[in-house]
Amino acid sequence: MPRNNRVWEIEGRRSLALLFRLEVPHGGITSREVQQLLRSLTAKHGLLSDDEIVASFLKKNAKGRADHLEVRTLTDGNGAFSCYECGSNPYFTARVKAREA
Repeated sequence: MPRNNRVWEIEGRRSLALLFRLEVPHGGITSREVQQLLRSLTAKHGLLSDDEIVASFLKKNAKGRADHLEVRTLTDGNGAFSCYECGSNPYFTARVKAREA
């Protein structure tokens, strides 16, 4: 897949229902920014309270830490990157794919 023909496909779902889908040019956003975007969407659509958001940013072993905004890296059967995922319900994913014509 040519580099300039790739996009990040961002999806939001509640259970199996698609909340939204959008594409962002792959070169227009970094992996780190995509992960932060997923956290932001999860906080917004998950209706997290201020306390839940703050607890999600505490250090891993800190008392009161929550994993509401933890971004998971999913891999395929060969261990290669598949997508990022954040949230439980709703949840948001980001994967790299070829731009549709």
